[in-house]
Amino acid sequence: MSLRFRWLVICVLLPGPLVAAEIQLRARCQPQRPVVTLGDMAQINAADPAQAEALSAIELFPAPAGRPRTVRVRELCDLLAMRQVALAEHRFSGASEVTVLAAASTEPAAKPAAVEPRRAGEVVVAVAPIAKGAVVRTSDVRIEPAASIEIQRAGCGSVDEVVGKETLRAIPAGAVIPPESLRAPLLVRRGDVVAVLARAAGVRVRTTARAQDDGALGDPITVESLLNRQKFTVRVTGPRETELEGAPSERAAW
Repeated sequence: MSLRFRWLVICVLLPGPLVAAEIQLRARCQPQRPVVTLGDMAQINAADPAQAEALSAIELFPAPAGRPRTVRVRELCDLLAMRQVALAEHRFSGASEVTVLAAASTEPAAKPAAVEPRRAGEVVVAVAPIAKGAVVRTSDVRIEPAASIEIQRAGCGSVDEVVGKETLRAIPAGAVIPPESLRAPLLVRRGDVVAVLARAAGVRVRTTARAQDDGALGDPITVESLLNRQKFTVRVTGPRETELEGAPSERAAW
């Protein structure tokens, strides 16, 4: 099937506000910087120029160093959700997947830290203070030589290990970032009213429930039905979006 056919995908199915911007995906792109932004992958059309500029500047992942990377719409939605983008407010159109080429280098200097392979003795440190609960951006960190082998072992050694993660505690400027201070961003928080999708015998049923736990993408959490207060285990699939897991009898209860 051609990648250039036109289509429209809504990443979040719950009712939401009117479309704020149209994100028209390109079939292929070649970023001009070491980090791929939403503006590299899509044409952003919005009534508010400031909003279009802000969406275009969202950093997604390091540019490929060699072979091209293919990004499907579902993966792009997950990346945007981790950066706290309200997907329900926007409309996606254009290509069904984007082929991202290696960055077009304009500098004769060494490779940028964001795409360098890890060398012995390097660690990731905070450029400026990072607040607890913040999502780490490429501009928040840099690679530095480790002062000792112990510090090297205690900290993250690659920018890819930290960018897009949420901090569990405040990290001061210049501090080495250890893996245990980070987690995948939460898409559901305890007490949130979430959408629950159940599938059974080819039938899709959608309802709502209240989350009993926090959860990142793919995490199993417990929810309580708003109808009969029954509790079920679901899997987080997006911002306040879940899918029911368990026996057919549990799915039938919805």
